[in-house]
Amino acid sequence: MKKINVSLPLVLYCLALLKPQDLHARTIVVACGDPNARVQTIAAGIARLPLHGPGTILVSGNCNEVVGISNMDRVTVAGNPSATINGGNSAGAALSVSFSRNVTFSNIVIKGAGGVTCDAGSTCYFNDVTIENSSQAGLFITDEAHVFCSDCTIQNNASDGIVESFAFLSLYGGSVYSNGRWGILVAASTLNTGPDSRGLPPSVTNNALDGIIADTNATVALSAGTISGNKGDGVSLQGHSTFRVQDTIVISSNSGHGLRIGDLSFAGFHHDATISQNASPDVVCDSLFSATRFMFAFLPGVSTNCPSELPPLP
Repeated sequence: MKKINVSLPLVLYCLALLKPQDLHARTIVVACGDPNARVQTIAAGIARLPLHGPGTILVSGNCNEVVGISNMDRVTVAGNPSATINGGNSAGAALSVSFSRNVTFSNIVIKGAGGVTCDAGSTCYFNDVTIENSSQAGLFITDEAHVFCSDCTIQNNASDGIVESFAFLSLYGGSVYSNGRWGILVAASTLNTGPDSRGLPPSVTNNALDGIIADTNATVALSAGTISGNKGDGVSLQGHSTFRVQDTIVISSNSGHGLRIGDLSFAGFHHDATISQNASPDVVCDSLFSATRFMFAFLPGVSTNCPSELPPLP
């Protein structure tokens, strides 16, 4: 029997010929900027996917549009092999996800407009995604949304790099740098960090204010990371917030203190860490009602004004 070789470009071309009326299609090929393509915008591709998935969009080119996903499940938008979403001067988000579960973006640059939002209980996955040049925050997560970022770059946004409000964020590798305010604002939310699949830690660097600020019952749990070169503190805890070191981290060369422990806030150390070459002292307790645990064991010789840790009462 004669063997027939079918090339990938031919397969993709055939997929592009799917009729727009075919609402049962699981994969849509989008070629932004190609006047000969059947589907030329991500928004048009999303409209052809089933609401409850699974559905995949393979996108290429420079997509000058604002993209919204609402009330959908199991949607993947992947660069083919890469793509750009440019929201331009739109007042809203360049990309918004609401009331949706298991929405994944991979190998895409998202720029301009009001950045990216994931809210209203949505679950968003970003893999090898760059969010840049937003007129507001780069990534805004709120209303019980869960976001997982692997090897993402959040850079050069006019306001904060990432804002969490009543939400959950996990960062695996990647970088948050050169943003116009805080690197990451964690408000009444949870931030977890860890290495990516290659073992590389995330970094929060060169932001205009604090690298990470946690406020109002926030939790910051760092299992890996470098926080350096920020114009404010490396990490600032305010309003009954909690900071935990669970694996090796480095907080250094920030213009402010390395770690600021504010009102009713707590810092716990469960692994070795390096906090050095920041404004003195490297770890500052700026309230009578702040506390540390195991800091002196894991940071021997650290410069600090924090009081000695008292053992629990019997």
